[in-house]
Amino acid sequence: MKDAAQNANVPEVKESLLQRIQLKINFGVGFLIPLMIIIGLVMLGVTCFGALTSVLVHNGTISFLPDSKTPELSELADYYLWHFLELIPQIEVTKTIKWEAPFEYDDKGIGWILLLFKALMAYIVIARFYTWNKWRKELKKPL
Repeated sequence: MKDAAQNANVPEVKESLLQRIQLKINFGVGFLIPLMIIIGLVMLGVTCFGALTSVLVHNGTISFLPDSKTPELSELADYYLWHFLELIPQIEVTKTIKWEAPFEYDDKGIGWILLLFKALMAYIVIARFYTWNKWRKELKKPL
């Protein structure tokens, strides 16, 4: 009987120990994981919007200013990364590192695509930070 009672408590003890180990991992290295996820999602967005814009520019659907050369995919990815960094208020990343906008545009189509990119990236970053903060608060609850 005594062994059965002890065995009944073993899963609870193991679960509690695993939760404590998970807490140590989460607050040791785990705080970097949300940042890495956000960076990965931003890079994915930059690449996808760069590819979309590249296809539309090469098809003649949209265009940058006439004096600009036809941009390559890597240059368009830089263009979207520049605009993402411009979204960060008060830090002025692009001004601080003296990075000028890669291209200028006067086409409404590019403006709409850029607006969609900015809205999507802002939503993704805010949603990830919200999720991370909720996750962090749950981990701080006593076991």
